[in-house]
Amino acid sequence: MPAIPDLNYAMVDVRDVASAHLAAMTVPEAAGQRFICAVGNHSMREVAMILAANFGDRGFKVPTGKLPAFLLRIVALWDRTARLGLNDLGVRQEVDTQRIRKVLAWEPRELEEMTVAMAQSMIDHGIVAPTGKKKA
Repeated sequence: MPAIPDLNYAMVDVRDVASAHLAAMTVPEAAGQRFICAVGNHSMREVAMILAANFGDRGFKVPTGKLPAFLLRIVALWDRTARLGLNDLGVRQEVDTQRIRKVLAWEPRELEEMTVAMAQSMIDHGIVAPTGKKKA
């Protein structure tokens, strides 16, 4: 996509999910409870801005502009991947993490830390490679 559609998700770092599982197994008060592991609602544009700021000067071209909803709907007529986002377009995923924070004393990583770590891992494993020229 040349720009970012209005898609929002409740995100979490896999390392935070692992720490929550460990805490849930070792904290007696957690028995029989379910917990939401998430930082909260964040837009894909926020993620793109973080990626552009941290990896743009390394040759990674990250679109950060807004893609109007009507354009996504048009593209979705022919593109199956674009079609996947239609039901989530403009929807916020608000979650309440008070229980996990209180019972497990769980504090997730911030969006920037998890996004940069995820991107660096993808680079390290050869999943993504720079597409543009590095800035001088």
